[in-house]
Amino acid sequence: MEYDPVDTLESIGFSKPTGRKRWIHCRLYPVKDKDGKVLNVVQIEEDITDQKKAEDQMNELRAELLHSTRAGTMVELTAALAHELNHPLGSILNNANAAKRFLEKKDPDLNEIREIISDIISEDRRASDVMQKLRALMKKEEVNFAPLQINDIIEEVVKFTQSDLIIKNISLTKQMEENLPKIWGDRTHLQQVLLNLIMNATDAVKTSKIKAINISTAKDDAENIIISVKDSGTGIDENKKDDLFKPFYTTKKEGMGMGLSVIRTIVKSHEGAIWVENNPEGGASFFVKIPIYKEPV
Repeated sequence: MEYDPVDTLESIGFSKPTGRKRWIHCRLYPVKDKDGKVLNVVQIEEDITDQKKAEDQMNELRAELLHSTRAGTMVELTAALAHELNHPLGSILNNANAAKRFLEKKDPDLNEIREIISDIISEDRRASDVMQKLRALMKKEEVNFAPLQINDIIEEVVKFTQSDLIIKNISLTKQMEENLPKIWGDRTHLQQVLLNLIMNATDAVKTSKIKAINISTAKDDAENIIISVKDSGTGIDENKKDDLFKPFYTTKKEGMGMGLSVIRTIVKSHEGAIWVENNPEGGASFFVKIPIYKEPV
């Protein structure tokens, strides 16, 4: 077999010469004669155990930061969650009391009772759905990539934040392109990205006369899906736009400065990009670009 003189073969594996796991990076270099015939192969090994440990520690840190960011966001949504759960729980209680009154009659209307029980089941499922979404966002779990429809994810997050927006008197509109191709991503992580961007937009408009957020999706000419979260706030200082995504940088008095940094890490893990631009009419728009999913050949 002939090799191009600049070709190398690389592999990473484990070695246990001292009973401990070690990461060894091997490179194979073919040695050829003047006619191009391979005479020998030179193998060079490099112990990269420390590098791999550092990478693992960094991944663990990122996971912890993501979890902490989720927890912080959930604290901000406490009032909305209480409101979201109070409605179905209150409805369940009212329906249960109504069913009890019907059953106390001499000739109870069984059809009416069946409808009441159906309403109870429906409201119970609604409350369960709220808790499952909360549990998914709070849970520390491995990344699970799959083909996803971004519009569906946005709808899920919007429903989750709707009560909070109503409480704060903020209007949210959507302009989502239909029949978008799917992206390749982790549902929970992308939910976290959108949730944080919406919560940031909520903070940006809290002192504005017009409190409005707009979410849009579209496909660009370069085979990417573009998501934008636009607010009617005061905008971003042009000199500090690049600092927003740096760790520990924050414009909030009680902020840790990790939200946008973690979001950028998530977006990069999806081979995407995130940036912010000021709107001509005021406020700012955050853009997320993620490549569309292509079926394996």
